[in-house]
Amino acid sequence: MSVNAPATVLQGTNILSPKEREPGLGRILFLVDQTVAVDNQMRTISKLLGHEVAVAPFHVSIYERGSKKKVVENLDGKPPYEDGKFDAEFVKMTRDSEQYLMLTAKPSPGETKTAMEEALRDRHDVMLTVMLAPSAKVSATGSTYNLVAKEAGQKGGLLGETTIKEAKVIELRTLGPGAKYVLQYAMNVAKECSSTQQLEEKVRSFERNLVALFSPGDLRRLKDGGRVNMLQFAFGSFLHARGIVSPDATGEPKRVGVAKTENKLIELMTEKLPEKVDPDFNTVTIAHFDVQDDILTAAVKKTYEHYAVRADTAEALAKLTVLLHKMKTFQVLNESDEKQLQKFEVKTEKEIQDAIRARKQTAPLVEVEYFSKAVGAQSGSGTIAFVAPGASEK
Repeated sequence: MSVNAPATVLQGTNILSPKEREPGLGRILFLVDQTVAVDNQMRTISKLLGHEVAVAPFHVSIYERGSKKKVVENLDGKPPYEDGKFDAEFVKMTRDSEQYLMLTAKPSPGETKTAMEEALRDRHDVMLTVMLAPSAKVSATGSTYNLVAKEAGQKGGLLGETTIKEAKVIELRTLGPGAKYVLQYAMNVAKECSSTQQLEEKVRSFERNLVALFSPGDLRRLKDGGRVNMLQFAFGSFLHARGIVSPDATGEPKRVGVAKTENKLIELMTEKLPEKVDPDFNTVTIAHFDVQDDILTAAVKKTYEHYAVRADTAEALAKLTVLLHKMKTFQVLNESDEKQLQKFEVKTEKEIQDAIRARKQTAPLVEVEYFSKAVGAQSGSGTIAFVAPGASEK
């Protein structure tokens, strides 16, 4: 099982250095919990955009059923794999729901404060923190973030001597893997916002086109964690069925499909992905715990076979971009430029822009990531999620 390299994000978007950026809301500390996949690439992008990202930890404790003997306490929430292989012992425990009980704990206010302080160390220019909290309908993390936000900036308050003067909690209307896209989007548009309310409105608009599908691998895990009731557990177990859920406009998970086999489940999930993907991301994310990568990847790629993939796409985009730049800056087009315009059958600046947009619509990159131990403990072996930012109707 290979670990795929992280996909290039914010494709087609101008990422400006801190000195070049318009101030907007200024430097922001974005705080998320450990169910959001924040890798080194995302941290680098946050710095290029003049921001910081901090992650508040989740905890997982494992008990033996019956005896209630604690096997592991405060297991970290990092991805359970090394060198491309899952932690075999942990996977075994998640598969054996008859023997092991797994409980997760949200970040405490103290841990949230520590995560902030570490991100702000030697920084005195961050005045705002934006906390991207899971919907209260699926997680209690939001209550911790709201407590921190309430006390932020108060003398002797929870944040102590940090420079933060305002803390804004944006409750997400998507699932964990989708939060990564929201974080990327929020970092990039913050420069256009004059208030945190405006930032939240932009996030809400983006979320409306974000398709997030989730199928838990083990209903017993969800029952133990209080995420499904006894009736739902009994009904699902009786049918030997796997459900597919997707958050509605309020963030509440709603069942959107049921399948009895894993192959049918994957087929149904791919059918519900958006027909067109936002070209600024051009990425579809598969997140899973203990499922074969190649089966999932092949299914998603097949869904987007309708995209026209051309070998000369990259070269053509480069030439079109040069032509557009020349026309925008009123440069005289030479004979070679005129031939390129004829070749691409474009004459005006608008036609070139339309051609660039069309050529960006190549098959999206399929990115594979692994759920953290926190998610694995909550949902069990075989858990799958598909996330894709759909193209805007504009």
